[in-house]
Amino acid sequence: MWGDGLVVLTRRNQLFSVNNLSESPLKITALAAVSSEQLGGRSPTAMTIIEPQFTRSNTVEVLLGSATGTILVVTEATCQDQDVRGKGPFTKMAVTPSGKMLACFTESGMLWVCSTDFQKNLTEFNPRAQKPPTQLVWCGVDSVMLYWDISKDRDKLLLMVGPHGDWVKYSYRAPLVLVPECDGVRIISNEKCEFLHRVPKSTEDVFKIGSLEPAAILHDAMDFYENKSAKADEHIRNIKARAALVAAVDGCIDAAVHEFDPPTQRRLLKAAAYGKCFCEYYNADNFVENCKTL
Repeated sequence: MWGDGLVVLTRRNQLFSVNNLSESPLKITALAAVSSEQLGGRSPTAMTIIEPQFTRSNTVEVLLGSATGTILVVTEATCQDQDVRGKGPFTKMAVTPSGKMLACFTESGMLWVCSTDFQKNLTEFNPRAQKPPTQLVWCGVDSVMLYWDISKDRDKLLLMVGPHGDWVKYSYRAPLVLVPECDGVRIISNEKCEFLHRVPKSTEDVFKIGSLEPAAILHDAMDFYENKSAKADEHIRNIKARAALVAAVDGCIDAAVHEFDPPTQRRLLKAAAYGKCFCEYYNADNFVENCKTL
């Protein structure tokens, strides 16, 4: 499913799409036929879609994993073999929210990431797993999440793989469901719902250890001011000398917007308000609107 759309695969390996489920009556479109020979005499080993707004034809494209080891791209008019037999067969596939990249998990236990036009090989990673993951989804457009629900008696494994093969492992006691979002992934268990996403640049600029970015210096200046230290004035002069005071205020506001913790939000907005006092000309509309929103 995507938005208001839906693609259905029948037992006879026929594909049908509905672009708008809210229409009455529904407009059902048959996609191009897929032969048994193309699928290797079996049902598709994996299936995903590229949403219409990301395709050249402005219609949905369906990607089918074939038992022959290749990937078939099916549209309303054609069924094209992408000839990637050296990589497959594939057991899981997922497309980024931007429609530009495809993540595939192979029967041999490899994670392969490529562009959706199959012209660029981006990443190959071996998670050394004996079984395919229960779920494979994207975390925004930055990394791939693989989840294994191994057994009831063992921890559940969540693995995040980055663009260059860097990885981070998380362990959970309870079973999980991963829900991909445009900017991250929701991790839902019986106990809680977490949101995993890339750290925004504004947050990194403020809180990175040893950061010399204007927003970080302004944040520190606020701390010194509250502690009645003369270093507060020194920090403000430093930012002014770099003609970066407006950028520092905007950086603290943007970092506050990306925070979920109310005390941290207040702290960052307070730093922005402090820095705003030293700006000769500053349009406070953005500051006021974000204060209202938060």
